[in-house]
Amino acid sequence: MAQNPSVKAKTLREIIEVYDTVDFPDALGDFIAGVLNNMQPGQVTRYHGKNIFLPFSRISVYHSMKFTKSSNLEHLEIVDAIHTRPEQRDSHGRIIPSRFDTVLVKGREQTGQGNKGM
Repeated sequence: MAQNPSVKAKTLREIIEVYDTVDFPDALGDFIAGVLNNMQPGQVTRYHGKNIFLPFSRISVYHSMKFTKSSNLEHLEIVDAIHTRPEQRDSHGRIIPSRFDTVLVKGREQTGQGNKGM
């Protein structure tokens, strides 16, 4: 994964408009509710997701990310990749639609005894 985001500090409204991701706030709320409720399934998570208050107003965006696995650190195998591209215009003025693969990643939990992988 890139060390720095492709776009820093976009508002939810900007993300919806630029990337044409109307369902992003709902998906983010569902994801956060799932993490907070130990990944309760389906409808329960969606109910909680609609009641999540997002205590931030801006989100950084990464336009590409590769997922790797390896049995040793010298040989990494790419197992998946995601890509994002906002709507653009080609050299003839035609619209190239936006493309996005949405991924929500649960990070490591911080504890008083150091980091513990999830």
